Amino acid sequence: MKLEDWLIDKIIDTKIHVVAIGGAADLGKSYLAEQLVGKCEREGVSATCLGLDSYLLPRDVRVKRELSGYDPRSHDLDNAKRDIERLLSGETIDYYEYMHDTGRRAERPISLEPASRIIVEGLHSMHPLIAPFVDFSIFIFTSDKLLCRIRGEADLRKRKLTEIEADRHERRELEHYYKYVHSYKDSCDVRLYLDRRWHYQFLDV
Repeated sequence: MKLEDWLIDKIIDTKIHVVAIGGAADLGKSYLAEQLVGKCEREGVSATCLGLDSYLLPRDVRVKRELSGYDPRSHDLDNAKRDIERLLSGETIDYYEYMHDTGRRAERPISLEPASRIIVEGLHSMHPLIAPFVDFSIFIFTSDKLLCRIRGEADLRKRKLTEIEADRHERRELEHYYKYVHSYKDSCDVRLYLDRRWHYQFLDV
């Protein structure tokens, strides 16, 4: 059985409403979330995805405050919490997609309708403010070497940094990943090890 099919069986067959997908940046959290939403809908179960990048402070604000994206203070998690509450209460929310190339949110909002399964993906999808809503959690991780390589490629391609900026950013971000995010792995329901892009190994907890 494919990993996505196993996860869908788990999500559909139990009383799960909110699924969290966490882990380091650029390891495919949003990709996996999109796969699960699509498979849920093909099984006749309504699903939607809320990306926590949409609650990132603008990059210039984070730089001024010397905040890494891994630092919880770089996200408006109070607002994310309110939006999850609204979705669970049956309300439609408007949120603004974060544009990594500009470091700012999009000018036009996206309307997100409530669904029977809400997949919250992002660095802090298991943060104490969000965790009380989560029924099932997935954490994606990999080796430091592969993480740094993937992160460096994303900094050049997605964030438009120079090679010097990307190299400096890579070392700092790895340190902050372990400081702020890695510990979520200890309390998740499923751990997925990324051995290459978009390919995960299932590790039971």
